[in-house]
Amino acid sequence: MKVFIWFLFFLPIVYAAEHYDYFQLVLQWPPTVCRGPCTRPVQQNFTIHGLWPSDSTMPGRPINCTGSQFDANLIKDLIPSLDKFWPNLTGDNEYFWRNQWESHGTCSEDTFNEHGYFSKALELKENVDILGCLDDGGIKPLPPKVVYRSSDISDVIEHGGHKFNGTGHKPRLWCSEDNNLLEISVCYNLDLAYTDCPPKLLNYSSHICKDQCVGFPDFPYPPPPLLASAVSY
Repeated sequence: MKVFIWFLFFLPIVYAAEHYDYFQLVLQWPPTVCRGPCTRPVQQNFTIHGLWPSDSTMPGRPINCTGSQFDANLIKDLIPSLDKFWPNLTGDNEYFWRNQWESHGTCSEDTFNEHGYFSKALELKENVDILGCLDDGGIKPLPPKVVYRSSDISDVIEHGGHKFNGTGHKPRLWCSEDNNLLEISVCYNLDLAYTDCPPKLLNYSSHICKDQCVGFPDFPYPPPPLLASAVSY
């Protein structure tokens, strides 16, 4: 099976200090992440990659900060929601959650404990319907080789459509090597209100989307069965 190890392209800047002044809610698009059927059935929507405390003066973000080790027992009540909205598309869910907490969540442990971190990410995801907003603005998943302008995608998320309100602020789009929409970062200030994603992030060259030709691939049909093998990231 061909494995799409996309996460290697998101190598962060390692910080000596645990400074952050905003958060990114990073939402991933399963058809691009998996390049076809994922290793598990998922809802046909964006799923959570992570909630990342970030530094507006740098393109990267704090990572692997000193903090509490992941304890799955602390989030047992959240498991049904995490399974649905924060699945590991290519492997074990608990491994993914552990990685996100120990890599990113610990960097904001002065704001959220482990339960609070996962609970807040789920709450933010529930309150921002990116797929509904895009659909309302005429941006729909389409077959390969049908493309959009990245500026049109960003504008719809910022300004909304007829039924869905936008965030009112600029998101950050991430694309795969073949320029399919991979992830969308929605940015929040420290009070968890929407804010513009900062210029250092918007202009970060890692997986920047080429403006004129962003693919938004549709889900494969029928929904894929659970595959026997899985790859963790």
